[in-house]
Amino acid sequence: MNPDSAAQTLSWANLSVGRYAGVTIDGVAGQMYGIQYSADLNNPAAWRGLANVTLSAPKQTWFDSQSAAAPLRYYRIVQGPVSIP
Repeated sequence: MNPDSAAQTLSWANLSVGRYAGVTIDGVAGQMYGIQYSADLNNPAAWRGLANVTLSAPKQTWFDSQSAAAPLRYYRIVQGPVSIP
């Protein structure tokens, strides 16, 4: 695997492991979901709004185009919309 690649997937025996900055949302088409991020999972107040996504299909992948500027990000999905600073 190339560590310089933005998105990488490794598959074998019905197992798929992807490595990319983003999330895959399984939800309801037409529903809006908010994507939040945090660099500190020990601080519940550290979650910040990053994007609002309205699904065009029940399963959709969203990529974080700003992740190169952040050394560490954890993501979570909530019912949207979320406030984005």
